[in-house]
Amino acid sequence: MENIDAGFAYDSVYFNAAESYSNGYNGYSSVFMPKPRNSYITPIPSNNALINGKVDVSTIIPKIMIVDSATGVVKASVVPSGIGEFFLGSEVSPNTTYFAYATIPTDSIPPYLNKAVTVSDYTAAQNEFVKQNLDRTYTNANMKSGASWIASDITFNKVFDGNDVTALFAQVTGVDTVVKAIAGQTLYNIPMLEAGVYDTLSPEHWKQANLYGVKFKTSTVAKDLNLKYLIPGDINRSHSSQVIKPDGTRQAFSTKSSAVNTFNPNTTIEVSLNNITVTGNEFTVPVAVDGKGASMSGLQFEFVFDPNKVKFESVTTDVPTWLVFASYGPGRVKFGAVDKDVKTPYTGGVPFKLLFSTLQNGLDINSTIKVTTNMDASDMSGNQLGINLNTISIKLTGYNNF
Repeated sequence: MENIDAGFAYDSVYFNAAESYSNGYNGYSSVFMPKPRNSYITPIPSNNALINGKVDVSTIIPKIMIVDSATGVVKASVVPSGIGEFFLGSEVSPNTTYFAYATIPTDSIPPYLNKAVTVSDYTAAQNEFVKQNLDRTYTNANMKSGASWIASDITFNKVFDGNDVTALFAQVTGVDTVVKAIAGQTLYNIPMLEAGVYDTLSPEHWKQANLYGVKFKTSTVAKDLNLKYLIPGDINRSHSSQVIKPDGTRQAFSTKSSAVNTFNPNTTIEVSLNNITVTGNEFTVPVAVDGKGASMSGLQFEFVFDPNKVKFESVTTDVPTWLVFASYGPGRVKFGAVDKDVKTPYTGGVPFKLLFSTLQNGLDINSTIKVTTNMDASDMSGNQLGINLNTISIKLTGYNNF
């Protein structure tokens, strides 16, 4: 055995058997070997790495592509682990310059954006836009970091303007998927920066950031490569890497797995749903909201259900001055409302009533409507609000089942 540089191409050692030799008996003796009697022995990946990669991952984990800066050839592609780690050794060469790119599958763009871009992303951009200064500069009241401004530029022209606000609204309401791949493209590049740059990038300098291709050089020993990425439109970074301030706290809050409840929210609203006894072939599901002192400017929810038993028909609201939206398909409905003029705050009540019909005799139905994590709320300043949900499922029981 001898020491070698990191990244050395190796074959695994195959351990096949063992024998015992005794000087005292001048010969070999028998050895008891329980199964398994053979095994491959490979180095720990980090011990042979030229790149010790760490990506600040969320529920969306991009594939990292490593490209030779001189030839443009892709040398490695890797999906980080659930905690964002990846290691590259013999795939790359020592003392060589590369670019790292973050990519997502093109067929995942619509569902990724549906989850990542929600009403508080729109209201944050909306408030920045309508409250801009007379000289057309922005207050940075909602979008405090360079990362937020990069995410807001959903038209990718290095300018934040009304076109971005309109595009964000179209994405949130389901009118359009604002990011589209080129025909034949299988992977789509998303913005990614070195972690230190990402965390410290200011609202004044976001336009100067190189968003595609983090440049780095390998050595003969392992080097750390810390990366952070953004899903376009994800201003509050619910599904992107977090901005960490020098004191170790988050610049913005990300979603938890059970709901949109933020870490350390200023205010948390309460949403109540009840089981339904179905007495006919139509039934209504009310969504009750208690603002707990917050003045709301946007709400969003998503229900899923058995498309063979239940069909969504319509939604009504008691916030008539707000713009109500609903996008639906078999077994799913995403619905909500926003105060487009930011003039009519909502403090609580029953903002939504959803009408469903049954595809069998309603008196005999036995099914469930489930609430997905794709929910959100915002206050009148455009900030994300936490949500406490009393249940994630609504049981539908026909009258004949009692």
